[in-house]
Amino acid sequence: MEITPTIEEIRDGIDIVGTGLERRVRKQENILIPNKPTLEDIINWLGLRKDYAYWAEGSSISFRDLYVRFGHERFYANYNQEFRVTFREWDGIRHLAFTIALLGTMVFPQGPSLSINTWVIMLAHTLFHGHLNQWQVKYYPIAPVIMFDMYRSLGRCKEGHRYFQGYNLLLQWWILSHLAKGHGTQQLHTLDNNNSLKGLNDVLFWADLKKRKTRGRWAQIFSELREGNIQWMFDRFISKNVIVRGHRQFVLPLPGIWGIRPYAPIRVLRQFGRIQITPPNAYHCIYVFNIGDDRVHDASEMLREWKKVVRMDEKTIAVDRFNAGYDQTYKAWLKDDIQGISFQFQIFIAVWRTKSPKL
Repeated sequence: MEITPTIEEIRDGIDIVGTGLERRVRKQENILIPNKPTLEDIINWLGLRKDYAYWAEGSSISFRDLYVRFGHERFYANYNQEFRVTFREWDGIRHLAFTIALLGTMVFPQGPSLSINTWVIMLAHTLFHGHLNQWQVKYYPIAPVIMFDMYRSLGRCKEGHRYFQGYNLLLQWWILSHLAKGHGTQQLHTLDNNNSLKGLNDVLFWADLKKRKTRGRWAQIFSELREGNIQWMFDRFISKNVIVRGHRQFVLPLPGIWGIRPYAPIRVLRQFGRIQITPPNAYHCIYVFNIGDDRVHDASEMLREWKKVVRMDEKTIAVDRFNAGYDQTYKAWLKDDIQGISFQFQIFIAVWRTKSPKL
C-alpha cells in the first residue's frame, strides 16, 4: 500500500485550526513560486530605514536581529531610529515579524547560526498581504510550500539521514492521523467559527503516543501495518474538488523555498475518498532538484502546468469514503512500480552526490 501527504490534507488541516473561513472566501492561485526578496522589499515590508537595514542585506537574517526589534512592544523605543514608521504602524508589523520567526525557526530549515532564509520573509508577507504580480495583488496558499519541505524531508529519510530540520512535527501529525482509525460520517467536514485545535490534539492522544516512542516500536508498527489499519481519508477532510494530475504530465512540480519536488496525487486517490485506479507510468525524478539563491528556472512552464490541473469533483467520492478500494490491476502495478521508483531513486541519489554539494 502507499500513502503520501497531499495538498488537500495539509491545507484542510491548516484551515481547521486557523483562518480557514477567511482564506476560502478569497480567490487563490494554485501555487506560489517563492523568489528571493530584494533588500528594498524587506525594508518596505518591515518599515525599516535603509541606512539601518544592514542586518537584512544577505540571503538570511538572524533570529536575534529580528527579535530585538519586534519581540516586545517596548523594543520600539530601543530601535526607533531604525524605523521609518510610527509605533502604531510598527505594532501592526509585529504580526508579520512573528510569522517570519515562527516559519523560519519551527517550520522551514534554519541556516547557519539559527539564521532565517529571506525567502521565508517573502512567503510570510504573501500570506498577510498577497503578492503583487503584473500590477495585480494575488493570494496563494501555504500548503504547497509546506508540502515541498515535507517531501524534501522524506527524501532525506530515504537517503538514510536520521535527523532533518523542517516540518517533522507536521509529518508526525499527518501519519498519526492516518494510523488513528475514526468513525466519522460520510459527509465531508465543514468549517465553522470554532477552533478545532483541541480536537486534533485529542486525535494524537487517542493514538496512544506512549507506545510509539522508540524506533523499534515504529518499525514493528509499520511491518505489521495492513490496509484495514489505515484511516485512508481524514474524518475532517474538507475539500470537495481535489487535484489529481497536471495538464500534460501525470507528475506535478512542487516548488518550495529550497527547490522542486515531484507531486503525484493520482497515486493516492483513496486519501481523497476516491477509488484508486491503476495510475499511468510516470518518471518522478524529472522534478527533483535543489536551488540556491537564484530564481527558479522554467517557472512559467510550471505555472502553466498548474493552471490547467486535472481535478476530481465531489461526485467522484465513493459511497464509503473511508474505504474506497481500488481496481483489479492496481495491487500488481503498485508492487512493480514501487520497486522501480526505489531503483530509479537510488541511481538518482548516486549521480546527485557526485555532482552536487551536500544537501
